[in-house]
Amino acid sequence: MIDLLYPVYFQTFDPNLSAGEKNPGGGMATKMLSVKQVLSSRYLVNLVGDIRDVVSNVVVIEPLTPRLSLEEKDFAEWLNQLSACSAKKILYCSEMEICRWSPNFFNEIVELVDVVTANTKYQESIIRTLSGGKVNPTFLCDPIDEFLFQPLQPKKVSIFGAGRISTIKNSEFYIELFKAIKKNFNGKIETAYFGSADLWGQTRKEDKEIERDIETYADTFLGGIPRKSLAQKFGYSLLYASKTTHDVYSSTHVETLASGCISLGGGHPIFAERPGFSGLRTVEKYLEVIELLLSYPESELNDMQRNSRHYVCDNCGFKAFLRQFDLVMRELM
Repeated sequence: MIDLLYPVYFQTFDPNLSAGEKNPGGGMATKMLSVKQVLSSRYLVNLVGDIRDVVSNVVVIEPLTPRLSLEEKDFAEWLNQLSACSAKKILYCSEMEICRWSPNFFNEIVELVDVVTANTKYQESIIRTLSGGKVNPTFLCDPIDEFLFQPLQPKKVSIFGAGRISTIKNSEFYIELFKAIKKNFNGKIETAYFGSADLWGQTRKEDKEIERDIETYADTFLGGIPRKSLAQKFGYSLLYASKTTHDVYSSTHVETLASGCISLGGGHPIFAERPGFSGLRTVEKYLEVIELLLSYPESELNDMQRNSRHYVCDNCGFKAFLRQFDLVMRELM
């Protein structure tokens, strides 16, 4: 049996609904469900929200747990509880959370766990920096459901963005991109956005304003939609564009690759680790790549789409996660 230590807040997520006021969380919650789903194919999995409730010999710890579960003054007590837990401990680093910790707090936790994981080379570099070079993390991806997210035919000549709309995620980029595409391509390429400004029942005014502008300039705007519907939209789309600077992993980005989409990414290091185009720092650069892709023969576009999907199946699909988790478990022995 394996215990998954996640914030209770995310354990109410319903994949049949879109994330929002009555369905807290988005990427974090769906990641939790995916981890539980894939591990349940091999282990008896127990979700817990408090370190004191751990009963298994192995516990996988989501780093967001201490901050959402406790006030800062109680971190010392949480560390005492972590120390008292007799289970083998895997610190599953997969979100931005560890970047918010002080190096001292990070290293205090690291001293009490058995394995530290990272899901990208980018995050590996963050962990090494926080630990002063003392921690060499083991790779463990965020598992992407390659059975849910698949290429569908026929692919439309379309480009889209997806996910939570926020200044934190540089979402205003889509306003300028969609305006420029409409001006420069005369209807040759369809624009779409799937997502909203809602987050855990809270919406900031400035994010709602960005959402309204994106809806104005996108040919298709669907707001928050359930995951099955989202997977279908990804599957029929050709191009995915993002200019996020926030994510460590970006499950949305990997889901689009699993769906056979060609990725157009900004300067964030995660885009350089994966198939597609990266380092596109201006709207003009995105337009240049789109123009280039429109000139490619269909066979070459198909090869790029297959490359996107193969990357996910080899590196961060459900089967890949189990292979990587086996290596983590060996470290515990």
